[in-house]
Amino acid sequence: MVHVASLMRTVRMTACAAAVLMAAGAPASTPPPDAPDTPGVAELGRARFLMGTVLTIRIPDPPRGADEAIERAFDRVGELETAMTTWRADGELYRLNVRLARGEAAERPVPVGVDLGRALAVSLDWAARTGGLFDPALAPLLDAVAAARPGLRPAETGDVDRRATALRAASVHLERRPDGGLAVRAPRGLRFDLGGIGKGIALDEAARILRRHGVQRAVLDFGGQVLVLDAQAAGPPLPVAIADPRDRSRPAVVVAVAAGSVATSGNAERGEAAAGALRGHIVDPRTGTPVASRASFTVLAPSATAADALATALAAGGPAAGPLVERAGGAWLVLEPADDGELRCLASAALVPSITALVPDASNGARTTRDAFCSPGPAPGQGVDER
Repeated sequence: MVHVASLMRTVRMTACAAAVLMAAGAPASTPPPDAPDTPGVAELGRARFLMGTVLTIRIPDPPRGADEAIERAFDRVGELETAMTTWRADGELYRLNVRLARGEAAERPVPVGVDLGRALAVSLDWAARTGGLFDPALAPLLDAVAAARPGLRPAETGDVDRRATALRAASVHLERRPDGGLAVRAPRGLRFDLGGIGKGIALDEAARILRRHGVQRAVLDFGGQVLVLDAQAAGPPLPVAIADPRDRSRPAVVVAVAAGSVATSGNAERGEAAAGALRGHIVDPRTGTPVASRASFTVLAPSATAADALATALAAGGPAAGPLVERAGGAWLVLEPADDGELRCLASAALVPSITALVPDASNGARTTRDAFCSPGPAPGQGVDER
């Protein structure tokens, strides 16, 4: 069983990986390079530190060349990290943000490389598809919210720079250059943060590399976001455990995943208490204020990019954004601690029958299973309007 814990970024997660196609426990260290790479090995697993966390790739019944496929996938994710990081001065997005902050893109389009251009195009598309609940241009707003936290300067939850709130993805334009590349035009001060979609983009690209090298089945776990690759639908569903937002070290529910990706977002790790209320790091782009919720928000989608972006949107919009997730081809569940200490679950109606709760036994504390734990949430046609 793969254990997905809520990690917090604008969508980050931690996980402890488990059975079926993955070994139990924390991500394994990379085996020595002379490990056998021959058919007949039950499972091949490798791990590498990338994007501030660990990417683990496990291949059952690996074909010849699987070792090289994994290394190529790791290398490709490393290239994407260099393109999308805002934490390293050598990162292309870091350098682009410096130019955007100066207002250079307001005067003339700023060209970007192929990888960053594709990432920005995909991100802006998801911003439009979610009605702005996912927004890759929120870096100034996120900085303003962080500056308003206790210990940095006195502020109420909603006391953020409204100029930062106005800088949104809708004000960004990508223009095609004569050489076929892309260039960015944006207002002065706007900056990008791809934390809510970057790992999803990287997971999908890693899976593409694996398929290109003949790998048909694999499980990729990137800091807790899981991608199940099963090109021929030949394997059994993978049980994925979603962490309890009250205690991220223990699983709360299990969902069977045949293929696709599972991403979780929430405030459980990085939210702060202020005056008895939670001040979260997740921001609702519609209001510019932090989301004050201790819930975890999980999305299952055909691609990792979709799961990542939609989990961010679900965290910003709450269960009312569930129908939006479904219209985009995903399924969702929300785990929310109630005032009485119990855990409440809302989920896509179609997903509810496949969710099993892991409930502590009152007599000995052992975790037992219980069906019919989740209630169906808003149906398509209800909830927020993303148009």
